Amino acid sequence: MNINTYNRTEEEQKEPLINADSPVYKLGLRLESMEVKLVHCYFHDRWLASGIDGDVAAARAHAQSYVRSIRIWGSSVLLQGLSDSRTPHEKAKIVDAFFQSYEDDVAKNPRDHGMDFIVNYLRIKKLE
Repeated sequence: MNINTYNRTEEEQKEPLINADSPVYKLGLRLESMEVKLVHCYFHDRWLASGIDGDVAAARAHAQSYVRSIRIWGSSVLLQGLSDSRTPHEKAKIVDAFFQSYEDDVAKNPRDHGMDFIVNYLRIKKLE
């Protein structure tokens, strides 16, 4: 299974807003600013700040919450990656087992799991 993504460079994101020949530019949209930021994983930061490393129940609750945040978008991708020779029930069981296994890993070592993001914030204005 693969998740096909293409992350645009800063130049690629700016291009339609600064190139006078682009349809976006011709519509009057202009780039005012761009800021690239690292957004730390909320769940990981919260765990590190909690100071409760030895609490098994807290680690399990953290793992459930963190993995749920991934499962929201990850389930459909995983289900689509499984062979159509499997029944929907079989696919669901495989995905459930995958996420349960990951949750178990996170619960054992909460400090080792987090998902940071690089986010580009573009401020765009529309000319009148």
